[in-house]
Amino acid sequence: MLKRHNKLVTLLILAFFMFSIVGSAGAAQFSDVDPAADATPAIYKLAALDILEGYPDGTFAPDNTITRAEFAKIAVVTAGLERVASGMEGVPTQFNDVAADNWASGWINVAAAQEFVQGDGDGTFRPQDEITQAEVVTVLLRILGYNDNLTGNWPSNYISKAASLGVLDDISFIANKAATRGEVALVGSEVLEQNVVEYRSSDNLFAEARKTFEDEEDPRSYSLLEDNFESAVETDQLVTDVSLDDGIAFEFNASGDLIELTETAVIANVPSWNQVKERFVDYITNDDGDIVYVSVQDYGVVTATADDIEVNRDDRDEFTINDRNYRLALNEDGDEVDVTYLGATASDLEEYFERAERPEEGVTLEDEEVNVDNVDFVLNDDGRIALIKGWTWDSGNAGVVDNVNLSRERVQYKNSDIRTTNLADEDYAVLVNGLPAELEDIQENDVVYVTDLYDVTLLVVQSAQVPGELESIRTVTDNDDVNVTEVRVDGTWYDVAINGFMLSADAGSDFYDATTDVDRIDDEYELLGEDVVLLTNPAEKVVGIISDVDATDRNFGIVDGEASVLDGNQIVEGISIFRSDDSVATYVIEDSDENLAKVYDGTTFDIKNDFIKYSINSDGELELEYNFEGTVDEWNFEAETDDNILTVKGSGNDAVDVDGADVPITDGSSYDISNTAIFNLHRDDGDLQTVDVADFLDAAESIDEALLVLDGNSIEYIVIDDGELVGTTGNIAMVVDTGRDADGDYAYLLLPQGEVKYYIDSDSDPVEEDTVITFTLKQGEIYVDDSDWDDFGSYEIKSISGNIIEVITAFDGDGDELSTQNFVVDSDTIYYDNENDPVLIEKGDIARGDIINLYREDGETAVAVVELVDADVLVKEIEIEQVTITDDELTISVDDNYEAEIEVGNIAVYASDDVGGDNLAGTSSNNDDKFFVQASGDNFTITVNGDEEADDGTYIVRVEDDVNSNEIEVEVDSNDYVTE
Repeated sequence: MLKRHNKLVTLLILAFFMFSIVGSAGAAQFSDVDPAADATPAIYKLAALDILEGYPDGTFAPDNTITRAEFAKIAVVTAGLERVASGMEGVPTQFNDVAADNWASGWINVAAAQEFVQGDGDGTFRPQDEITQAEVVTVLLRILGYNDNLTGNWPSNYISKAASLGVLDDISFIANKAATRGEVALVGSEVLEQNVVEYRSSDNLFAEARKTFEDEEDPRSYSLLEDNFESAVETDQLVTDVSLDDGIAFEFNASGDLIELTETAVIANVPSWNQVKERFVDYITNDDGDIVYVSVQDYGVVTATADDIEVNRDDRDEFTINDRNYRLALNEDGDEVDVTYLGATASDLEEYFERAERPEEGVTLEDEEVNVDNVDFVLNDDGRIALIKGWTWDSGNAGVVDNVNLSRERVQYKNSDIRTTNLADEDYAVLVNGLPAELEDIQENDVVYVTDLYDVTLLVVQSAQVPGELESIRTVTDNDDVNVTEVRVDGTWYDVAINGFMLSADAGSDFYDATTDVDRIDDEYELLGEDVVLLTNPAEKVVGIISDVDATDRNFGIVDGEASVLDGNQIVEGISIFRSDDSVATYVIEDSDENLAKVYDGTTFDIKNDFIKYSINSDGELELEYNFEGTVDEWNFEAETDDNILTVKGSGNDAVDVDGADVPITDGSSYDISNTAIFNLHRDDGDLQTVDVADFLDAAESIDEALLVLDGNSIEYIVIDDGELVGTTGNIAMVVDTGRDADGDYAYLLLPQGEVKYYIDSDSDPVEEDTVITFTLKQGEIYVDDSDWDDFGSYEIKSISGNIIEVITAFDGDGDELSTQNFVVDSDTIYYDNENDPVLIEKGDIARGDIINLYREDGETAVAVVELVDADVLVKEIEIEQVTITDDELTISVDDNYEAEIEVGNIAVYASDDVGGDNLAGTSSNNDDKFFVQASGDNFTITVNGDEEADDGTYIVRVEDDVNSNEIEVEVDSNDYVTE
């Protein structure tokens, strides 16, 4: 029925947003009440009950004081006697300073008759005097049923009782201080929640009053709120649903019944009405059963991803969530689990948390393959889990906004999965970043999910965007598919949403369907190192990546050959391009590109090894702009290697510009080629490579043919064909991960631009995870040869001074420094933090006391890599604790302070005497060897070969490794074979 009221729904939502923290949808919010103030919920609670009122100008003045006359009215309303007061208005009072026509005469008459107030002994009431905190407490406790029979003298007797009841907990109490309106609200709110009492003179005590309420059989105690306001007061009720159908209504405890809120209802303690759902609340209803006041209780909500939720115990109700233990809530009898499950995955969650056969300890929700972005755990007042809700924001259901047509109430999207949401015939509501909003608040590139929450069409909109450099990615392999699970932008990791991300390669004009395919980032568009904008869902997971990858320096390359390329859902023939960053990219060829069509017919490929200029259209297809074939010329080069200067000698030959136009070169023209990209078409092994500038300059004078491509006065590209010149060498990287897929062995390398995946050349040395390597790039593959690569450590940093890092290379058994060594670093030194996940750091990030490994090339002075590690420095002095000789065996125990694992080949053990000479552990024994040495755990056993027994005399045993050693003398007595 609500279609024609859809604007009303929006207005209601906005009204509740404006006043939900502390206000009323039907009255002006108090402009001077701070939503975060302690008194705010109490102010609006008493305002909803008409105990307190604001001023005509929309203020409440919480810091203003209250007169005794004003408080007489507050007392009478609190006692539920306002109708009596209206009948006493104009009646002469018992106080000589309160005239019958005083505006407060009726209130003062009732307050005095009920003995809430007593006045002074001289017959005055002092109606305009400020009421003190002690007087406020006295009056309110008298309304509860307490009287002057409280033990002690006034006002201490009332103050003591108020303190014991807890009604003074939220104020700074000073008895004679004038009470403010905010303080009155705080104390009054607490008093309303107290049980009414009655004085029993026979026992001289105050006991809780009891009575039988309608529809109840037995008498019970009751609060002042229940007694005087004829209101149903409910506490700790769990809101399990919210409906916007014809107003706002709440469902409690999954009962299926909805209770409506009045238009003037107050919602306290949350920033918007929608955040009441799945929370515990206290609420008050009026005589019609409608809610007039809701106070959200902050018992806690824990949000976790599936991999952070695991079974902890076998007793069915305890789990580890975000590394903390939580138990499931139980029913009132404490013998059954009492948890509410919500969301599309509710049944899966219930099975995981409550099934009879529990998963083994340590099994996470992710292991059970429950498809959720995150799970909310709502805690009750005991800290137990009372409600579990799984949130699934599948990227396949998300729309990226193109435009909003307000007149037609329509939202259009850029991605092909979802094109349009028409709202003209719908009852709808809008949430932007979790807060109520209007349709006009939705902006281009916002992410929208269309849901049926709250019994209307609800647009859940996420406008948060994360700009920055896409530094690296993390992947998982599933059935040979390599899928992106996380991306890192400006140093922060972001999870990828369920079913992946939508990708725009044209600055947000168009989006491809959601995918987790790593090729979209790592191959097809080469986004690593590029500036991007991440679009996120309400769980803050990545659903979209916006990039503009049409950078000029990436639109040149060498045609490497044919390639099979994924175009939508089909595999088509395409082209692979070897680019200046040593990567190989594959593209679909634009159908109407006649220049490519002439040379590429799907069966022959005639432009292999040509240097081309190309562009990528909005569909991700390659369009050829120019082929530089035939523009190679003869040159004479001179090089200044120190300054990266290349001088071109001779005249009559032309270079070309980036558009293929001839550019005459004047004899003796010099160019700084520090930033020039240099391609080598052929080496002996037939691979394409880029060449380091320094390597090119070293060989420049022997190179007589080249293609020179200029941009203005700078040489942007040089293409040569030299079988002798080695390609780019001396690259250094940390190996983050290794693996094998259908295309071969690969490694993820941590480079300055982030984590980059490379395949490993078949002739390369092995590549191991968590190692630092030097490598050569060969046609996009890495070739590793670490034969000239030395590593040192692990060492503790003692000091850093300029370019010198002094390290402690060893400690003795007592932890005292034994030896140090200096290492030189320079501006080219790379620093890695490999204590946890490897990341690039700077020199300033390492400090004294850190443990490091160092890597240096043979013949070089400066260290190439400093790696921060989680390790210990070896103890140099090996303390030999015990030597035992039995028969023909001598056993040595090494002190546990020695950290290195004792094994043959790692630790050398020597034993010698004047007969057998030295023998090394692990060597094969023969008849000439006196001893044979074996290692086991922390012990070495030295055995006399054959049937010989150890001769009497002194034996020398030495234990050592590369930096650690110790030596002992062992006396052997053939009579008893004991150690002295």
